[in-house]
Amino acid sequence: MRVIWNIGANTFREAIRNRVLYIILVFAFFFILGSRFLGSISVGQDVKIIKDMGLAGISLFAVLVAIFVGTSIVYQEIERRTIYTILSKPVRRREFVIGKYLGLCMTLATVVAAMTVVLGLQLWLVGAGFDLSFLVAISLTLAELFVITSVAVLFSTVASPLLSAVFTFCFYIIGHTIRNILGLLQFVDSDIVRRFLSGIYFVLPNLDNFNVHREVVHGLPLAWPAIGYSLGYGVAYSALMLTLAALALGKRDF
Repeated sequence: MRVIWNIGANTFREAIRNRVLYIILVFAFFFILGSRFLGSISVGQDVKIIKDMGLAGISLFAVLVAIFVGTSIVYQEIERRTIYTILSKPVRRREFVIGKYLGLCMTLATVVAAMTVVLGLQLWLVGAGFDLSFLVAISLTLAELFVITSVAVLFSTVASPLLSAVFTFCFYIIGHTIRNILGLLQFVDSDIVRRFLSGIYFVLPNLDNFNVHREVVHGLPLAWPAIGYSLGYGVAYSALMLTLAALALGKRDF
């Protein structure tokens, strides 16, 4: 456990120094701050617009951090050959993968916390604040990010940063549109195509399960059993991706 923590802490320090992270954060802050301008020109909808744009901005820009930082974190160790030094010590490859993942998760948690503070300031300026549903939305966003990060780590063990970023972004897009596959099945006559689409739906997660922005913005009740299922599924899916990443790294000759 100490080995994993040390790798995670070193990964966190390395990621925090990444200039790409700060460029994304600057755009994120401008996006969240811009939500107040749009809210000010609406009539009686300012809080809803700030919450909606703020939550969307946190999710989108944190995903960009996960993709652009996460997809290069393992590949750089291989490219710079520093992984030889790490693995020459009593460090298992699965410990290396988990440590890298832990460091990235800490980075994302820090990024989301910073953006949440900015959004909270926006809400405070218009006389609103946080409630339990808002914190649940942030928690589910983090859970989604942790799933995407596990996929980014997997791709980074087998492909270059560019390809890994493309694959991870496609995973994110498909994960938010995969619900439509169920609608397509009723219009497909071919058994082969139906099985293929069913297989895709089974393998890829439905990332919309982590999205409760509509409920938070409009004050609708939260479906707690569904939230519990989403969190558990996120943990299981991330564990599977990290296991595959460790196996893929184990196949490489170091």
